[in-house]
Order: sequence, then structure tokens, then C-alpha cells
Amino acid sequence: MGWLIGWTYRKSVSLSRSSGAVTNYPMKVLVGESSGASGSDVHCEGHCLSSFNDLRFTKSDGTTLLDYWIESVTGTSPNRVATVWVKFDSIGTSAITFYLYYENSGASVVSSGVNTFTRFDDYEWGSDGTDLAASGGSITYQTPNNGSAISTDHAYGGTRSAKLPYHADYSYLGCSITAVDAMALSFRWYSAQAVNYTCFAFGNATKRIWVDIVEGSISYWDGSSHDTGHDIGDAAWDLFEVKNTDWAAGTYSLYLNGTLIADGIMETSSDSEDTFQAWGSDTSGDTVWLDNLVVRSWQSVEPSWGAWGAEDDGSVSLSGIALAASPALSTALEIDLLPPALAVSSALRLEGNLAVFVDQNYQITYRCLLTGAADGLSDQVLPISSFQGRFRSGDPSFLSVVVPGLDYAEAINARSSGNLIVFMVKTYPAGGSISEAICTVDLEDIRLDEGTSSASIALSGHRTESWPAKSISLSGVSYRCVTNGMFRCRCVPDLYVRPGDTVEVNGDSFTADLITWTVGAGIESMEVSEE
Repeated sequence: MGWLIGWTYRKSVSLSRSSGAVTNYPMKVLVGESSGASGSDVHCEGHCLSSFNDLRFTKSDGTTLLDYWIESVTGTSPNRVATVWVKFDSIGTSAITFYLYYENSGASVVSSGVNTFTRFDDYEWGSDGTDLAASGGSITYQTPNNGSAISTDHAYGGTRSAKLPYHADYSYLGCSITAVDAMALSFRWYSAQAVNYTCFAFGNATKRIWVDIVEGSISYWDGSSHDTGHDIGDAAWDLFEVKNTDWAAGTYSLYLNGTLIADGIMETSSDSEDTFQAWGSDTSGDTVWLDNLVVRSWQSVEPSWGAWGAEDDGSVSLSGIALAASPALSTALEIDLLPPALAVSSALRLEGNLAVFVDQNYQITYRCLLTGAADGLSDQVLPISSFQGRFRSGDPSFLSVVVPGLDYAEAINARSSGNLIVFMVKTYPAGGSISEAICTVDLEDIRLDEGTSSASIALSGHRTESWPAKSISLSGVSYRCVTNGMFRCRCVPDLYVRPGDTVEVNGDSFTADLITWTVGAGIESMEVSEE
């Protein structure tokens, strides 16, 4: 099982369905920032970004990403809660494991309602007053619309919504949505209760759902009007959902803010064929707003969540494993990389599991050593396919390396009291080289990962060290930001920078409180942060 490179922590969860498999099925989960996030289904132990932009969800292999959408974030840090919809690729009758990853300060925003749902529009396009017919999102809207437009007056999650203002012939929002049974249609609705009359509809070729909102009171129409006994909020966002549609029988269920308010009967009508429609008011001064229009797969028997697992940083002890004999020392026990910023006419050659980038400038090699003195043995050089590290001065630093295959299992197990060291070596065309230990930790955990076609051993540990502070200039900066007065930058890995150093970047200087390394075949990243 793999690990998503660049992410520090993950939690597992299983999903299953009592009868029949579903595919590409969105499920809602409330993710808390910390244990103090009230109402969350799972929390990130205070390790995620307060924006939740570093959340990632994967399939059971631990690396294949799933699409998701952050609907909203509420509360105050460090106890914020994100409402997240995740599209799970396949959920069967047997429990299937999925993973939530978090803590990556450089993670980009990947939340996408368009990728998560069948149809979606959050109206975060255009500018205030843009005609809705411009259709700047993923849905094409019908014309004429009698003045419906993008608005910044009110918004549920972002900065915009769809505005249906007063019009003598009713402002209008209409878009094509195929009417099928296994679906749910939802949207947010905002208006004052005093608004005289508005409505929305959705139909196929023979039947139609029709819902009226008259001075705040909600009713449905099947040839005659039926009061649901429920009202919308006054100048507040409400969530309408239509589910459990049976177009042959002409029935559906209507929900308001998650509560069933009517099991309705459709009217017989050929209008609104495969179309969702909403109308504003014909009373002067009346305006309504609509946001987060979502169409998703839905089944009356939804998949069930299992229990969320404990926080995992990749440290799992190895025990009871049949260990293989240690082979003779190879000459290719390293990761070789050329800094991408310096690559000129680079050529790639493969050596086993390792990628080697060769160039006229120099070659960077990462080597791993597991010491044996504490166990009465010689030191062991280990092949590595990747490593990650977080280094702080005076606080515990963390290092994790991945050893491909199981050939070195016995040698590793015999040196379980050793120190784990990663070296960075620069080799020049003339033959000279410079070597420096990047990080040394006490080996604490050994994890065996076995798949159907490959296996690996993950080693990790911590150690608290302090280094004498010095000043150093960083080069090859590819990313730089300042958050709440704190600097962070991503640059070409440097042999000599250490936590506590004063670093200079393009004329600015700050203290390197945290240094994060992520290195693998073809991947090389060093991030320096002020805390």
C-alpha cells in the first residue's frame, strides 16, 4: 500500500452498502480541524490547514486521488468544521477502505463541485450583474430569463449566487437536467418571507414536480395545492432537496434543511421536460437568490460509514514477519536526482527502482545508512526509493524512508536499535564530490507494505537536535509566500541549511524554523518555513 507523497498524516475509513454496488457515488462527511471541532465525523488532530485546502481523499491503494468538494467551512480556528462531499469510485457490499490525508502546507486548492457531481453550479463566475445566460460555469442556462443574473448581494459559500429579481413576467432560471430515478437535486434558496410568490419545477416528458413558496409558506401542486406546513427562513439560506423520485409512479420526497416535509405527488404535464426551473416574483421589490445547484447520484439505501481509524504518520511496527536474507551490498543503493532548475539537455536512465538524472552540471545522490554499533553490527547501506523529513531545531525532527523490496528485511531487523541517516551527495563531472548528512534520527518504527506485485519497507524515527545558527542564501526559489507575517519558500535543496539558520531569499530574511524535504524518483522538494 502506498503513501501520498508530501502529506504527513492520514486516517482510514471503510464504506459498504447492504445490497448492490454503486460507482462514482458522492457522500457527505464533516471534517473537523481538531478534536474541539464540535459535530465533526472525523478530525485532523489540529494538523490540517484552517482552510482545509490540504485535504486529500484516496482509494484503498493510498495514492489514487478521489474528487471532492468543500461545500462550506464554519467556526473559528482551531475548531473549524468543513462540510465535504467525496465522490467514491466504487462501494460494494464488502467493506472497502479509503483514506483521508492532511498536513501539507504547500497543498494547492483542488476542491471541485464540477468533478464531484453529475451537474453543478456555485455561480462563482462572472461579476455582479452578469446575465445568467452567459453560462460561465458548467451549466448552460436558457433564454429569455427576464433579468436573472450573477449577484454579489448574497452568497452561501463563496462570493456570488444567482439572483432572480422582480419582473412583471417573472425572472427565470432554467437549465437542462435529465429526469431519472436514481438521483437527488438540491439547491440553496434565499428570500424574505414577505416575498409574494415564487416557485420551482422539475419534470420529464409527462410529469412534473411543482413547488410554490407564497409569503414564506411552502406547498406543492399536483393539480391542486397542498400545504406542507413548513416555511422558509426569513432572509436566510435554506436547503431544498428533491429525492426518491419515481417518475413512473409520479411521486417524490421533498426535504427542507435535511428534514422531510412532504411525500409529494407530481402533476401531469408535458412542460419542464428534463429541465429544472425557478421563477422570481412579479411583485415590485421582491427578489430571491439561488446558490449551489447540485445533481448527484442517490439511492434510497445509501452506503454506510465504518469507524474512522486513528491518525497514522506511516509508523507501524514490524513483527512476526518471515525475514529474507540480506544480500551483498549493491553499488546502486541511492536516489539520484538533478535539480530541475539546473537541467540542461537532461537524459533519464533507469537503474532498478531508481531514476537517475544525468546532466553536465552535477548529479545529486541521496544515500541512506542504518548504523549497527548499538546492536554490535557494522553499518548497513540501504537502497531507498523515497524519503520525507521535517526538521526543527531543539524540537523532535522526523525522518521516514522507503526501502524497495524485502531483501534487506533481516539486516534492518537486526539493527533495530540503530540510527537512520540520510546523506546528500553532490558529484561533479570532474569526479569531485561533497557529502553532508541531512538528518539523523533514532530508528523507532519499521513497516512492511505488501501489494499484489510489489513490496517495500518503511523506516521512520525522531530525534531532537540543535544546530549552531548561521546565515545562508537560498537559490532556485520556485515558490514564496507570506502568511500572517510568516515567510515560506520552496527552493533547490541545499546541503548546508539547517533549522535555526537565518536565510535570505530575494532580499528578505527570516529564520528557518521548519525545513521539510520530500524526495523520490523524479521528485525533489525542500520547503523552508518561519513559524
